[in-house]
Amino acid sequence: MKIKENIKRIILVLLVSTFASIIIYKSYSAKSNDYTEIYIIQIGAYESYDNVIKNTRNLENYLIWNEDNLYKIYVGLTLNDDIYNKILKKYNITGTPFKKTLKITDSKLIKSIENYDEILKNTDNKNNMNMVIKEELKLLENFLHKIAN
Repeated sequence: MKIKENIKRIILVLLVSTFASIIIYKSYSAKSNDYTEIYIIQIGAYESYDNVIKNTRNLENYLIWNEDNLYKIYVGLTLNDDIYNKILKKYNITGTPFKKTLKITDSKLIKSIENYDEILKNTDNKNNMNMVIKEELKLLENFLHKIAN
């Protein structure tokens, strides 16, 4: 009789722990897929820093980021395709910019970009756009440093 009770207890413990494991796994896997895509506007990637200087002379705001042995030039970031195009238009970018996509889980960064996108959406004033883009590029630089370390 005691053996049957022990077997029942063991089976009950196994069932409870299995269900608990499934719930915990689903909880963590849902969080790991909870991300937002941001778009980084890259207008060039150069091996030579001299080429970077030549190609940034007429830009008011930009970020130079050394990655994969290339100097990459970023001029903005956004969550929105319309804002992406608005930034390209502001800089009169000819050629083919690279739309770099990153998956972000940092809710503070996402909220900041959303706020900046809202300002950019509602202004055509170049000074206002410059201030916002400058702040966005600072956010991007801080974020890139954070994920590089």
